[in-house]
Amino acid sequence: MNMQTYFRLSLTMLVLSAGLSSCMKEDFNTSEGKVGEMITLLDVRQAYKGSDVTLNTASLNGGTTISGIVISDKDGKNLPANSLVLQQTAASSNSFTDMTRGIVINMTTEPAYAVGDSLHINVSGGKLGRVGGNLTISGITAAQVTVIATGKAALVRPVTLGKLHSTMEYYESTLVSLNADAVDPAAGTLAGSKQVADQTGDAVYVYTRSAATHASEPMPVSAQFTGIAARLNESGNDTFNTKK
Repeated sequence: MNMQTYFRLSLTMLVLSAGLSSCMKEDFNTSEGKVGEMITLLDVRQAYKGSDVTLNTASLNGGTTISGIVISDKDGKNLPANSLVLQQTAASSNSFTDMTRGIVINMTTEPAYAVGDSLHINVSGGKLGRVGGNLTISGITAAQVTVIATGKAALVRPVTLGKLHSTMEYYESTLVSLNADAVDPAAGTLAGSKQVADQTGDAVYVYTRSAATHASEPMPVSAQFTGIAARLNESGNDTFNTKK
């Protein structure tokens, strides 16, 4: 079983000499929807039990609609066609128990939503399953999506490779920042899969599609990488034989 880690830079890579000065989280407010129709991404992810699920009020305990912030960059061209990644931070009275989860949305047409758009998505009729190793809601149309606000900042969580490997379910399809060194100092450009390590766990891959707008940028020897934590199964949809 290949459980190497995969790390998608969907945004422009950030190379910083110091940590992020601040991390902002989304205000999670279900009051804009009808009572009972909103469901958290945590609950949606828990509805998956190992096989595809048709999403409806029965499978979602009465819920129909998810909310979150778009964290994938449509202009960066580093995602599969018709896909976006949505992240939600559900605040609690204790900030240490805030829940951040993400999910891939595969739409029937190319999404036009920008990074920072806050969306409500009616997922009724969609299919929940793993695509390329990542939990994905497929079959969503533009008519099921409502833009609630724009220019929102999603939470970016710092992580080590040891923590990413041991708790990948918590970080899959969410924004993370990682201080790491290139395994191959002569890796060239960002295009393709480039391994990085931080001495806390197995190396991960920083993955950049050849068509991505930042693919020609040089791969740094040491940097803070900010991107979307993801799995990559090149021969199937489950989490086995994946790069994380």
